[in-house]
Amino acid sequence: GIMITTDKDLNLQSLITEGKNPRGIPASTFIEDVETFLGDVSVETALGAFNDLYSKYKYMEQSFEKSKNNYKAKVPELEQTLELIKIMIKKEEEKEEMITNYNLCDTIYAAAKVDTECKKVYLWIGASTMVEYGYEEAVQLLETQLVQSHAKIAEMQEDLYHLRGNSITV
Repeated sequence: GIMITTDKDLNLQSLITEGKNPRGIPASTFIEDVETFLGDVSVETALGAFNDLYSKYKYMEQSFEKSKNNYKAKVPELEQTLELIKIMIKKEEEKEEMITNYNLCDTIYAAAKVDTECKKVYLWIGASTMVEYGYEEAVQLLETQLVQSHAKIAEMQEDLYHLRGNSITV
Protein backbone atom coordinates (compact mmCIF):
# COMPACT_ATOMS: atom_id res chain seq x y z
CA GLY A 1 0.00 0.00 0.00
CA ILE A 2 0.90 3.59 -0.48
CA MET A 3 1.60 5.52 2.71
CA ILE A 4 0.45 9.13 2.71
CA THR A 5 2.63 11.42 4.80
CA THR A 6 0.95 14.42 6.35
CA ASP A 7 2.62 17.62 7.54
CA LYS A 8 1.89 16.39 11.06
CA ASP A 9 3.98 13.22 10.39
CA LEU A 10 6.88 15.37 9.18
CA ASN A 11 6.71 17.56 12.28
CA LEU A 12 6.40 14.56 14.59
CA GLN A 13 10.09 14.52 15.48
CA SER A 14 9.88 18.15 16.61
CA LEU A 15 6.66 17.44 18.53
CA ILE A 16 8.13 14.56 20.54
CA THR A 17 11.13 16.61 21.66
CA GLU A 18 11.27 19.94 23.47
CA GLY A 19 14.39 21.93 24.15
CA LYS A 20 17.91 20.61 24.52
CA ASN A 21 20.53 20.27 27.22
CA PRO A 22 23.67 22.50 27.07
CA ARG A 23 25.36 20.08 24.64
CA GLY A 24 22.42 19.88 22.25
CA ILE A 25 20.83 16.58 23.29
CA PRO A 26 17.06 16.93 22.74
CA ALA A 27 14.70 16.40 25.68
CA SER A 28 11.68 14.18 25.09
CA THR A 29 8.19 15.61 25.55
CA PHE A 30 5.96 14.11 28.23
CA ILE A 31 2.60 13.46 26.62
CA GLU A 32 -0.35 14.04 28.95
CA ASP A 33 -3.20 13.31 26.51
CA VAL A 34 -2.33 10.72 23.87
CA GLU A 35 -5.50 11.23 21.78
CA THR A 36 -4.96 14.98 21.51
CA PHE A 37 -1.27 14.46 20.75
CA LEU A 38 -1.93 11.93 18.00
CA GLY A 39 -4.65 13.94 16.26
CA ASP A 40 -4.50 12.67 12.67
CA VAL A 41 -1.13 10.89 13.07
CA SER A 42 -1.30 7.09 12.92
CA VAL A 43 -0.36 5.17 16.05
CA GLU A 44 2.26 3.23 14.05
CA THR A 45 3.90 6.44 12.85
CA ALA A 46 4.00 7.86 16.37
CA LEU A 47 5.38 4.62 17.83
CA GLY A 48 8.01 4.51 15.08
CA ALA A 49 9.12 8.05 15.91
CA PHE A 50 9.30 7.27 19.64
CA ASN A 51 11.19 4.01 19.03
CA ASP A 52 13.63 5.89 16.80
CA LEU A 53 14.20 8.53 19.51
CA TYR A 54 14.59 5.82 22.18
CA SER A 55 17.18 4.01 20.01
CA LYS A 56 19.12 7.27 19.57
CA TYR A 57 19.09 7.88 23.33
CA LYS A 58 20.35 4.34 24.03
CA TYR A 59 23.11 4.63 21.40
CA MET A 60 24.26 7.99 22.83
CA GLU A 61 24.11 6.56 26.36
CA GLN A 62 26.41 3.66 25.42
CA SER A 63 28.79 5.97 23.58
CA PHE A 64 28.95 8.49 26.45
CA GLU A 65 29.43 5.73 29.03
CA LYS A 66 32.39 4.39 27.04
CA SER A 67 33.92 7.87 26.66
CA LYS A 68 33.42 8.63 30.36
CA ASN A 69 35.18 5.37 31.29
CA ASN A 70 38.08 6.24 28.95
CA TYR A 71 38.52 9.61 30.69
CA LYS A 72 38.25 7.97 34.11
CA ALA A 73 40.97 5.48 33.15
CA LYS A 74 43.35 8.32 32.17
CA VAL A 75 43.04 10.21 35.47
CA PRO A 76 45.20 7.86 37.64
CA GLU A 77 47.94 7.84 35.00
CA LEU A 78 47.93 11.65 34.84
CA GLU A 79 48.05 11.87 38.65
CA GLN A 80 50.93 9.37 38.88
CA THR A 81 52.94 11.14 36.18
CA LEU A 82 52.36 14.51 37.86
CA GLU A 83 53.45 13.09 41.23
CA LEU A 84 56.59 11.58 39.68
CA ILE A 85 57.60 14.90 38.09
CA LYS A 86 57.08 16.66 41.43
CA ILE A 87 59.39 14.08 43.08
CA MET A 88 61.98 14.72 40.33
CA ILE A 89 61.77 18.47 40.97
CA LYS A 90 62.23 17.93 44.73
CA LYS A 91 65.22 15.60 44.20
CA GLU A 92 66.82 18.10 41.81
CA GLU A 93 66.30 21.02 44.21
CA GLU A 94 67.79 19.03 47.11
CA LYS A 95 70.63 17.75 44.88
CA GLU A 96 69.68 14.18 45.81
CA GLU A 97 70.23 11.17 43.60
CA MET A 98 67.06 9.57 42.26
CA ILE A 99 67.04 5.80 41.81
CA THR A 100 64.00 4.06 40.36
CA ASN A 101 63.04 0.62 39.15
CA TYR A 102 62.83 0.69 35.37
CA ASN A 103 60.48 -1.75 33.66
CA LEU A 104 62.43 -3.66 31.00
CA CYS A 105 59.51 -5.96 30.14
CA ASP A 106 56.42 -7.40 31.87
CA THR A 107 58.20 -9.09 34.79
CA ILE A 108 61.76 -7.77 34.71
CA TYR A 109 62.90 -4.53 36.34
CA ALA A 110 66.32 -2.90 36.63
CA ALA A 111 67.51 -0.15 38.97
CA ALA A 112 68.18 3.08 37.11
CA LYS A 113 69.61 6.44 38.16
CA VAL A 114 67.50 9.32 36.85
CA ASP A 115 69.31 12.48 35.75
CA THR A 116 67.19 15.18 37.40
CA GLU A 117 69.72 17.96 36.68
CA CYS A 118 68.65 18.20 33.02
CA LYS A 119 65.25 19.43 34.27
CA LYS A 120 63.47 17.77 31.37
CA VAL A 121 60.93 14.97 30.96
CA TYR A 122 59.49 13.23 27.93
CA LEU A 123 55.75 12.67 27.84
CA TRP A 124 53.67 10.56 25.49
CA ILE A 125 51.04 12.87 24.02
CA GLY A 126 49.28 10.22 21.93
CA ALA A 127 49.48 9.04 18.33
CA SER A 128 52.85 7.39 19.12
CA THR A 129 54.36 10.82 19.78
CA MET A 130 56.67 11.75 22.64
CA VAL A 131 57.48 15.39 23.43
CA GLU A 132 60.20 16.91 25.62
CA TYR A 133 59.05 19.34 28.33
CA GLY A 134 60.76 21.31 31.06
CA TYR A 135 59.59 20.38 34.57
CA GLU A 136 57.34 23.40 35.11
CA GLU A 137 55.83 23.14 31.63
CA ALA A 138 55.12 19.42 32.16
CA VAL A 139 53.49 20.07 35.55
CA GLN A 140 51.35 22.82 34.05
CA LEU A 141 50.30 20.59 31.12
CA LEU A 142 49.40 17.64 33.35
CA GLU A 143 47.48 19.80 35.84
CA THR A 144 45.50 21.33 32.95
CA GLN A 145 44.76 17.86 31.55
CA LEU A 146 43.60 16.69 34.98
CA VAL A 147 41.23 19.64 35.37
CA GLN A 148 39.90 19.13 31.83
CA SER A 149 39.44 15.38 32.39
CA HIS A 150 37.47 15.90 35.60
CA ALA A 151 35.32 18.55 33.89
CA LYS A 152 34.66 16.23 30.93
CA ILE A 153 33.73 13.34 33.25
CA ALA A 154 31.27 15.61 35.12
CA GLU A 155 29.81 16.87 31.82
CA MET A 156 29.37 13.32 30.51
CA GLN A 157 27.75 12.23 33.78
CA GLU A 158 25.29 15.13 33.43
CA ASP A 159 24.54 14.05 29.83
CA LEU A 160 24.06 10.45 30.97
CA TYR A 161 21.51 11.54 33.60
CA HIS A 162 19.74 13.58 30.90
CA LEU A 163 19.70 10.63 28.48
CA ARG A 164 18.52 8.13 31.09
CA GLY A 165 15.76 10.45 32.26
CA ASN A 166 14.58 11.04 28.71
CA SER A 167 14.81 7.32 27.84
CA ILE A 168 12.28 6.73 30.63
CA THR A 169 10.00 9.53 29.35
CA VAL A 170 10.05 8.12 25.81
